[in-house]
Amino acid sequence: MRRFQFDLDSVFFRRLFLAVFAVAWFPIVWLLMSAILGPLLTAFVEQGWMVHVLLLLVSVAGVMWLLKLVNYLKVKMFGGKPLF
Repeated sequence: MRRFQFDLDSVFFRRLFLAVFAVAWFPIVWLLMSAILGPLLTAFVEQGWMVHVLLLLVSVAGVMWLLKLVNYLKVKMFGGKPLF
């Protein structure tokens, strides 16, 4: 039955977790930033494509911040190696 046991400390599973986490949370962060910052950016930036680029950059930064927060909480609560 060792075939179904996974080594969660392996690099593959850590990277897989990070990728799944980022893909799952990116649309949520994108919609949140669009609702909060979208009208404000539209008032100051005239081009619509520039507003979307800025929202994309802010959303990517938000997801990266969430990844750092998950990494910090994982090490603080459960110990062990950091995810990245």
